[in-house]
Amino acid sequence: MSVTEQLFFRELKTIDELELALKFRYRIYNESKVLQQLINPNKQEIDISVYDLYAKHFAILNSANEPIAYLRMVYFNPQPSADEVVKIASRNKIALGEKLLQFPFLEHYPHVYWKNNFIKSCANFIEADKLAIHENYRKAADNMLHNLWLAVMAVYKTENYKVISSCTLGLEKYYKNYGFYRAHGSAKFVSKNLPPAALVVAENANGLASRFKKQFDAVVNEFAQSQTIAIKI
Repeated sequence: MSVTEQLFFRELKTIDELELALKFRYRIYNESKVLQQLINPNKQEIDISVYDLYAKHFAILNSANEPIAYLRMVYFNPQPSADEVVKIASRNKIALGEKLLQFPFLEHYPHVYWKNNFIKSCANFIEADKLAIHENYRKAADNMLHNLWLAVMAVYKTENYKVISSCTLGLEKYYKNYGFYRAHGSAKFVSKNLPPAALVVAENANGLASRFKKQFDAVVNEFAQSQTIAIKI
């Protein structure tokens, strides 16, 4: 990894870059015995599900347009890239399955309050999940996550959504820097053999730590002009 390497953040839209990102997602999750539980094994080595029809897919890319960090945002309704996701599943002969719940976190989140009451307002939420970072960039993971979260919050600055995510208890303090707080009525939970986690929510970008404000405003302006954000690590 070179300190002068050019990296940039943007939404993935074409079928080829989406498929590359889904393969990247599979590889990163499959290398961990813990995270393997969150993918469906297949010989094509593509992590894809029905929730990808409802998602916008974002990545930090290198100069070869290869993903080195990835995050998807799952909406209540299908998204414009849904057709490409269907084509990827079809040409790889992978069944997407049925959408039995509105958001992925509801599959493993055990608390009755959210299972029963969240649905009433879920159209106002988007879920951030499937975070993946290339192994060569793990030493710079804090900086990579910082850039990724700033970029994602910049995208949603003007949209009337609350961003929800599951995070391990060890990362909860980190998430608070980006405006996330423990969801009302939420308690820590353990799913399968995954580390203890919490449900966190960011209503808007106003909760960002004050030391990030200047950088955040610059990122918002850059994305508004070009739909991409240059990343420095």
